[in-house]
Amino acid sequence: MSTTAAASAKLSQRTSTWLTPYWLRTSATSAADSASPPVLTLWEPQRDLLTGDRSPFDPGVRRMVLAVPTSGGKTLLAQILAVEHLARTDRSVCYIASTRSLCREVRRAMTTRVRILQRDTGPDLPDFPGMIDLAAILDRSQPADVEVMTPERLAHLLRHDAPAVLERFGMFIFDEAQLLKETGRGFVLESVIALLDYLTRESDHRIVLISAAMGNAGAIAQWLSPDGDALRHESQWRGPRRLHAAFTTKADWPDTHVETIAGRVWPYRLVTPLSGEVRLRMADDRTARLSTQGDTGWRLVRRSKSSDLVQSGLSIDDGRSTKRYVIASQMITVLGHAGSVLLVAATRNQAQLLARGLAEELDEHSGSAPLADFVRLQLGEDHPLVAVLRRGVGFHHAGLPIEVLEALEQAVRDDTLPYLTCTSTLTDGINLPVRTVVIYDQSYEGQDDDARLRGARLINAIGRAGRAGKETEGWIVLVRAANPTEADFRDLNPDAEALAVTSSLITEEALHALADLEQAMRVDEDAVFSVTNPAVTDFISFVWLVLAIEEGSGTDPASLDVATIVDSTLAAAQSARARTACVTVASGVRNAYLRTGAGARRRWPRTGTSIGSASTIDQLARNLADRIIDLGKEGRLGDIRDPLYAIKLLNSIDRLLDLPEAPRWRFRVSPRGDDIVVKPVDLLTGWLTGISLAELGEVHLAAAADPAWRVEQIVDNRSLLRTLLEAGVVTVELPALSSDLPDRDGQLALEPLRSEPQPAPLAVYAGNQHIITVAAQDQADLSAILDTGLATIVEIVKQRDRPMLTITLPFADTTDS
Repeated sequence: MSTTAAASAKLSQRTSTWLTPYWLRTSATSAADSASPPVLTLWEPQRDLLTGDRSPFDPGVRRMVLAVPTSGGKTLLAQILAVEHLARTDRSVCYIASTRSLCREVRRAMTTRVRILQRDTGPDLPDFPGMIDLAAILDRSQPADVEVMTPERLAHLLRHDAPAVLERFGMFIFDEAQLLKETGRGFVLESVIALLDYLTRESDHRIVLISAAMGNAGAIAQWLSPDGDALRHESQWRGPRRLHAAFTTKADWPDTHVETIAGRVWPYRLVTPLSGEVRLRMADDRTARLSTQGDTGWRLVRRSKSSDLVQSGLSIDDGRSTKRYVIASQMITVLGHAGSVLLVAATRNQAQLLARGLAEELDEHSGSAPLADFVRLQLGEDHPLVAVLRRGVGFHHAGLPIEVLEALEQAVRDDTLPYLTCTSTLTDGINLPVRTVVIYDQSYEGQDDDARLRGARLINAIGRAGRAGKETEGWIVLVRAANPTEADFRDLNPDAEALAVTSSLITEEALHALADLEQAMRVDEDAVFSVTNPAVTDFISFVWLVLAIEEGSGTDPASLDVATIVDSTLAAAQSARARTACVTVASGVRNAYLRTGAGARRRWPRTGTSIGSASTIDQLARNLADRIIDLGKEGRLGDIRDPLYAIKLLNSIDRLLDLPEAPRWRFRVSPRGDDIVVKPVDLLTGWLTGISLAELGEVHLAAAADPAWRVEQIVDNRSLLRTLLEAGVVTVELPALSSDLPDRDGQLALEPLRSEPQPAPLAVYAGNQHIITVAAQDQADLSAILDTGLATIVEIVKQRDRPMLTITLPFADTTDS
């Protein structure tokens, strides 16, 4: 290092140390300055927080909401807060991250920070650990100083022993807090935060919410501290400059020519050349346009009954037209010359097609050869990921094993993989910076204006563009198959309203379900046991858990004010209508709780299911215990610690799969093909004996010819086995008024839009009748469900404002993405 560089590094290090409060200028500062990577300077949002009027290190600050943009250093802020807490107290830190991938990344970063303090981080454990793992987490005799986990795992710990969680941890840091808004999973996060806030209002426990996409941070801070005591810190600062561009194709109509084919119905094809256009948004808000020169080779082909060149309303010939993913791939390979590219698509199938299209445009890439060899050993030579990796392209989705996903992520960080396609789940908080982010967003006629990749998901995706410390700028390119409009650039900069975080309990669907339950409770006081709406069943379980925790601490549940429990939720803070309904329902829940035996009612929350299913599981457990006792008395009891023996002893798996939360167990020869009969016990037995994924597919899915499809189904359903009781029904809002829906007869089906070239958006059909196209923001999740090959029941429920699509949710562990 030169003298000048060394002096600069020293100055930067001193600056970092000088900015920290006096109680951090010891070993805690060393944890920032000396760890890998060292903190040599602080970004503006970090400096503003640490030197503001209210210090985040003040022990009197018990609630914090930090809204800091991606690349603004929010992860380092969380690390600094955790380090200061460890240096000052003897209680551990619980860091909650949205996905297993993000947990692993945070854990690695935290390890280097806290090691200098002679502290350690906990191991990577499943979201629903067994009793041995559970005891290790909560036992103060062998604690880790920092535990990193998903909301589901923290909820699991709280259900089993909330007092031990509060004794063990003094600080809870929630990353990606905008996921409170997410349908389905959102109330899990909300209930965990609400429960912690409810239980620690009179203690010194600290709760920190961090987000890069929260448009109403003030309202969220008010929820946590109605007295206005929470520390709220917002910043709009950005690191590398981000440049926006939008790409689309233009039809060169004057150059259309006619081709004649041997066809009776459509004997003619109108062939129109396509050119490409890139619009660049300049710093002064002007738009510059760049167009391709010469013949691109791209063609739009339409079927016709006549040779007339001037016609409208003709259908597209998908087989002869240039595929959209091919056009996008050829454009994206040009972007790759400037640095690494991350391409975010709506579905697994789109991500995989785009990876194939990119690979077809590229030569062999020696830098990714070791990664290709690793994946070949994991998935077999015939898996399509192996072939594209040899060209420097990867694809990333939940149908791949964890070890493969981690290897792909690390290759991007190491600059050994130039191109990676993925679904939006990868971009949720993971530190995966690249030079260029491409948003592959397909538009189509009749699409709702809000039905695109928007809001928090979009912010997380574009936040990967530009590598701080390596580059001064990053590119964000929107690819749409639609006419260019000014909305393209507005969509890349969502406003505060689009980023507002709201409770999943204040949606129209949830409010109607609460109203229906209120009515049902007037007729049947046990109606709380038979609710099917996921958000409402989660709320019922939350109230039941609070009652059980309070009773365990010696409080008479009959004396509890249910309004206080309800007021701990974000829903009560955001909607008076929701609060009123929730108070009524909570009263009914308390009555049902009091009618249930004392032992059972305190056991049921531990299942993590609805209360009705918990009752069934409790009975199954009692039956199993009785059987074990009888076998022991008869001297015929084997080693129940042996998983294979336990599976045979537990003959209730089929009954568990009949519970409302359970997935519909199903395998197929192809994504839309015939069923393959696979017994859950047989597959689980093979998995536990250590058979590889490829071998499991060969044994149980021999009828499926595609090895990649076999592996994907095994991966999805292996995750289902891990979380057998954590499935349910997903409900999404459809982008049309209920009055616009055509009449429908017969069973509904969810499949790609038939009139669009593949990969097409998903649509709902009744036989051959197109009912409605699904909103694009839900395409990735619903496509992932279809890709598993599991059985689904598709229904449309009409509400007052909008129709809702309900579909059985096979809970494949997408948190591994």
